[in-house]
Amino acid sequence: MLISGKIITGILTAAVMAAGSGTPTPDTEALLQKANGTMSQVESMSVTTERQMDVAFDGEITSTIIQSEIDTIAKPFKANVDVVVIRNGEVAQRYGTYAVENGENIDTYSEMEGKWVHEAGTMADISQYDIWMQKDLFLNHLSFFVVDGTEEINGIQTTKISGVLTGEAMEKVLETSGIDLIFGGLGWSLDELYTELKDMKELPVSLWISPDGYLICYEFDMTDRMQAALDNLSGTEENFQTIVKTKLRVTCSNFNEISDFEIPKEITSGAVEFEEFCQEMI
Repeated sequence: MLISGKIITGILTAAVMAAGSGTPTPDTEALLQKANGTMSQVESMSVTTERQMDVAFDGEITSTIIQSEIDTIAKPFKANVDVVVIRNGEVAQRYGTYAVENGENIDTYSEMEGKWVHEAGTMADISQYDIWMQKDLFLNHLSFFVVDGTEEINGIQTTKISGVLTGEAMEKVLETSGIDLIFGGLGWSLDELYTELKDMKELPVSLWISPDGYLICYEFDMTDRMQAALDNLSGTEENFQTIVKTKLRVTCSNFNEISDFEIPKEITSGAVEFEEFCQEMI
């Protein structure tokens, strides 16, 4: 499994409070169909992802935000990723990752401890960068969807659609979202959290679509269910942690405007293999 896969393993399902119900209108269905058609023609784009968890303890709030700026090409898959980790408003870490399709494998080059580290794996190992799968899941598997107003995002007027994901589509969205990157520091192992969150039935989500059918933004919020999970894990003991926010938001732009790119030769030629890197860190 790739470096990123090792970090994010554990949580495949989660639960949040149920979304509002409603009857899909012909206009809503038509907009989703239009978005499917438009986005099927997109071969490259830029993506900004923001995963955030705010936790209150003893009157103080600790905030962790992981922001990723991604330029990605669909076929063959390529991603150039810059990541910033922000804790309590200050930058705690910056690193980069390249991921490129190589036959049936995915080659990744990631910055770790001042070095570029190479590892070969599969698409599943870097699924948090697979925006192409995520957008298909949101557009093709949304249930009980209704128009929820309009909103301007990055200067683009959009229609907001709210609905729920269930079953395998829901699990896949959470599996590929990388949301568990922000679960560290809660005092519970990922396995323990997974046990509490596995009974999720549906995931309320929102997406914002432009008049010409571009998927401009999508997000989900699992704040309430994370709080319930921590309360259950605490058992008879009082839980002093309050989950203020647990949220993923993805914004897309520069559709079909990303030029093809290669990993810089100084990175590929100077990278160490992951196994070698692990030995050095022992």
